[in-house]
Amino acid sequence: MNQQHSDDEILAGLRRRMSDVEPMIPALPAWKGAGSQRIRSERVKIRGRLSFGGLVPLVLVTALVVVAVGFGLGSRNGTAAGPTATPKAALTTIVYQLMPTAGQSVRQADLDETVSILRARLIGLGSAEPLVEAQPPDRISVTFGTVANLEGIRALLGRPGVLQFIPLDTTKYGYVDPTTGAPVAGTSDLPPEGSSLSNLNDPGLKTLFGGDQVDGSSVGAMLDPSTQVWAVELALKPAGTAAFSTWSSAHVGNYFMIVLDNEILSVPYIKEAITTGTATISGAFTAATAQDFANVLKYGALPMPIREVSLPTQQGTVTEPPMGARSVQPSGVPSLGPTAPAATLPPIATIPA
Repeated sequence: MNQQHSDDEILAGLRRRMSDVEPMIPALPAWKGAGSQRIRSERVKIRGRLSFGGLVPLVLVTALVVVAVGFGLGSRNGTAAGPTATPKAALTTIVYQLMPTAGQSVRQADLDETVSILRARLIGLGSAEPLVEAQPPDRISVTFGTVANLEGIRALLGRPGVLQFIPLDTTKYGYVDPTTGAPVAGTSDLPPEGSSLSNLNDPGLKTLFGGDQVDGSSVGAMLDPSTQVWAVELALKPAGTAAFSTWSSAHVGNYFMIVLDNEILSVPYIKEAITTGTATISGAFTAATAQDFANVLKYGALPMPIREVSLPTQQGTVTEPPMGARSVQPSGVPSLGPTAPAATLPPIATIPA
């Protein structure tokens, strides 16, 4: 019923428009006689009189018909006559510069590795097809869809991602008695979680193994169902597994630190020998910070530190920073991990039994 009513409206509109145009069409001469020769003659005359000026009214009528029919079809489909343009998403671009240490130089391999890691970190955060391009000799351009948590993205992208497992000396930092489970104090307090490794000023600290021994495919954030605490699970590569197994077997009860980019994330102790090469790093993580930490570990450390040489604005463009713009170093990066002071006895759950 509604369809018939719509067609009637279209026809009525055509009649009104044609009645307005009809007076503009030249009148044809009266026919005289019915002979076939006369008829052919008049037809020739009619065709001769329809010059360009005479065709204009007919063109107008045709155009009105096309417009009216097009409008009717568009109304039936319930859509506009033309396609609706999809607005382009705003983009943010940041340019980074690789910062080699003394005696180093930026190689093409360093640029390529940094491009790969930054792209993987963005994809891990949910960015669809980010554009990460090397700009030799030492810069990288990163473009991605503008997000609300831009500062968090910048902090995560700029992290060097250097992970260290560092044993602590029992005389200085104490240990946990394997028999009684009671802590035994040393000459110094345990390093607080969230503090800087540089503040310890302890030249005796040695790294047992680093993040290069973490199997990236095994890393993931998880919520411990028994404690409802967020943590990061990981597994070590064969060399790291062997090193941790040997050391933990000989140092049950000893403390060690897990350090990311100079920040002390956790200070657990060895409850028993860890020979499987798996571990769970826990602390004052939230769901977001645990995922960020896992994202950094999954894709490995940057070959060298980087710094921003252009800063994004709210409109998605970039501006050159003033002299002395921030270098993306561990001390200038917001914490991904725990910030609360460490307990006298770190949670045993940090390292699985």
